[in-house]
Amino acid sequence: MKKIFTLVCLLTAGLATGAYAATNFKSVVIEHADTHVSRITMEHGMTTAFEDGMFVMSCEKGDISYELEDVRHWTFSTESGDSDLWAGISDVANDNILSVNWAGDVLRIGNLPSESRLTVVSVDGRSLLSRVVSGDCEIDLGEFSSGVYIVNVNNQSLKVAVK
Repeated sequence: MKKIFTLVCLLTAGLATGAYAATNFKSVVIEHADTHVSRITMEHGMTTAFEDGMFVMSCEKGDISYELEDVRHWTFSTESGDSDLWAGISDVANDNILSVNWAGDVLRIGNLPSESRLTVVSVDGRSLLSRVVSGDCEIDLGEFSSGVYIVNVNNQSLKVAVK
């Protein structure tokens, strides 16, 4: 009798766990090392992977990637997320960047706080450049193919078009 009861308990526990399917989740929540949080809408066919030091989410809309050192924690959520993150253009602003100058193919950003995180991301979410900078920095955008890119410095973003 104990064996039958144990088997019934195990089957019930298995069914109860399976009842909360992944379809109930609506977003992926990422806590970043600098304490800001990204909530990304889950898309049909979305996958997550760890590749070359990056946390990568992929679907038909493109890829979103974060350096693993920037990801403190991630989980799934039943709350809605931000679909704009798939385009790489959320939180576009340049309020806290004191000096921006673009001459030719070179983008110059000045007066940056010490240890500022700078990234260049394509509109489909691919991270193309990432470095830590202080004071003034230059980015040679001439090495990128034509298109629109997001330059992010300390969670402040600029949209730039390269011809």
